[in-house]
Amino acid sequence: HGFVDFAGFPKDSYYLFQSQWTNKEDAPMAYIVPDDWNVWSDGDDVLVEVYTNCPKAELFLNGESLGVRKFAKKTTTFGIDYYETMEATADDATNTSDVNTGGYLSPNGEYGYLHLTWDVPYEAGNLKVVAYDEDGTALAEYEVDTYSAPKSIELEADKNAMKSDGDGMIYVTASIVDENGVLCRDADK
Repeated sequence: HGFVDFAGFPKDSYYLFQSQWTNKEDAPMAYIVPDDWNVWSDGDDVLVEVYTNCPKAELFLNGESLGVRKFAKKTTTFGIDYYETMEATADDATNTSDVNTGGYLSPNGEYGYLHLTWDVPYEAGNLKVVAYDEDGTALAEYEVDTYSAPKSIELEADKNAMKSDGDGMIYVTASIVDENGVLCRDADK
């Protein structure tokens, strides 16, 4: 478990927490789950979740808008504003209230999700989210693409220089990419 894997790469849950623990003024962000857009067949229904610290987002499939989803601004019992949907949930079985049996109950006594959702009929290509401020200003983007056969290895260093004192270290990330530079998430050879 945890928020990063053994190599230090963030897992999906990392981005959910980032969407809740950073504010859009300092570090606007958006992230799509699933981030591998290759594992379905044309026409499959895919539940797409977007984690963002912005009040609304628009999802695009191959350039065509799939609609805008919005959060409601809510306030915790200790006075901190946050974004959450207003829809009834059914996340777990710990809440057995008469209002929303089996749903998630927010700390302020309301129901809702901390992410936005779309039901997307799968189509190969580009899935992109644009997150907006209340006035419609685009603040963050994230996209995933389908990929073809692995073609090459890209290397990226975390820095370009280090001291020659025997204690320095440079981390290099190796990525297997297709002919268009798209990360091949299931490459194993």
